[in-house]
Amino acid sequence: MKKALEGIKILDLSRLVPGPFATRQLMQMGAEVTKVEHPQKPEIIRMIPPFENGVSAAYRMMNDGKDIRQIAYDTAIGKDMVYELAAAADVLVESFRPGVMADLGFSYETLRELNPQLIYISATGYGQSGPYAHQAGHDLNFMALSGLLLLNKMQHEITIPTFQLADIYGGTDQIVQAVLAGILERQKTQTGAWYDISITEATLPMAALAASAAWHKTEIATDMLSGNLPNYTVYKCRDNRHLVFAGLEAKFWRIFCELIDKPGWAVIASTELANRPDIKNELTEFFKTKTRAEWLSFFEDYDICISPVLTVQETLEDPHFKARGIFQYDKDAKIPEGWHLGVRKIK
Repeated sequence: MKKALEGIKILDLSRLVPGPFATRQLMQMGAEVTKVEHPQKPEIIRMIPPFENGVSAAYRMMNDGKDIRQIAYDTAIGKDMVYELAAAADVLVESFRPGVMADLGFSYETLRELNPQLIYISATGYGQSGPYAHQAGHDLNFMALSGLLLLNKMQHEITIPTFQLADIYGGTDQIVQAVLAGILERQKTQTGAWYDISITEATLPMAALAASAAWHKTEIATDMLSGNLPNYTVYKCRDNRHLVFAGLEAKFWRIFCELIDKPGWAVIASTELANRPDIKNELTEFFKTKTRAEWLSFFEDYDICISPVLTVQETLEDPHFKARGIFQYDKDAKIPEGWHLGVRKIK
């Protein structure tokens, strides 16, 4: 089956997670990706364990299938090699701090002279302009400045997610969107463009409800979706495994209450359940009476938004995802080389 981006050439000058992960996804759509790495400045992701035959599994996940070029792009010979690649590319993705590409001789204006149709993507923590533009930062900084980190507090304590929310949503996803938008725009204008992605700004939509309240000088009811509702939270089972119940709608809550023989609870609206800690406390003890597997079996025939909390390893082995073939394994079938996008072409 022909892929949407077949024939599109991408030059990847990015590092760490947002850019390389984005170009990997674009490659899965059919694009041809050439990734340039400096031989004296190794890609940090190469150093992250675990390793398979001396190669980082994380690096493979981000970069397998790309044409990796070791180029000292700060030398005359290296610059000429990058110019040659840029002249033949449809898209360039870079993640240096503002001004670095220009200092290297690879500014948008310079490369546009070589390739007027080049789509040039700059993905940085804070964008190409503004007081923070030149500051260093990582996922935690971006979440802090976007307001997301404070929204993630539990029991009045700020918690740090163990995964990269801002990097993936504000970085990777926005790079993919910008590339696709750039390709469509170029079909109309026959010229390229320069896209400025601020990971911090692009993360803001994840706090859309809180932002809408802030605009009106009010506070959002964070208790609604932060685990305080008895029908939208995590419960520990007898075997110390967990499941989630997210039956916000009245129909799901009603069925659940009937199943556990609590018909009196069924008439209580979700908006009122936040004020009933007694119900959540009782359910907390209730779910400790069976193992997770026993509860999943108990609720199996009822579609009421109950799911197991899986480890990543369990997700890799889950029959649903195996049936859809989302994970691509290496020739020895030991570790996944990558995964298909959640959106796929059926016909």
